Amino acid sequence: MVNYFLLDLTQFTLKIQFTVCHLLGDYLESIKKDFEKAGKVFRSNCDDYGYAKSCLKFGHYSFLGKGKASSVDKGDAKQAFQYYTKGCELNDADCCLHSGLIMISKTKPAIIERDITKGMEALTKSCKLNNGTACFYLSGMYISGVY
Repeated sequence: MVNYFLLDLTQFTLKIQFTVCHLLGDYLESIKKDFEKAGKVFRSNCDDYGYAKSCLKFGHYSFLGKGKASSVDKGDAKQAFQYYTKGCELNDADCCLHSGLIMISKTKPAIIERDITKGMEALTKSCKLNNGTACFYLSGMYISGVY
């Protein structure tokens, strides 16, 4: 019983730690306006600790080119897609929504292959995770006969 409690407490403590790291990124972004440092925190928290909300945030940064060292750098849709997919694998509904939308989009970046089936799977997962926007897009795709 004591070992189970300690294991559970350890997992709880780790989850708090990842949340605090994410909140540090939010602080750097919204209060300090230091997007470069915030992007590094989000990326590290996603890559090193598998915190899905940080994967989503870094995916947004990558897609928009936010937090880059120079303002000349443009967004990187392929990198954004990789982070959205990683977050989706970690069961984040918003990451599944974004990865699904990128896969089904007709105006997607040329470097990402369009895959309606995988896109629908990601949107379905997002909908099952209670993302209303994903459910809306899915219903539209079924109604229009896309899938």
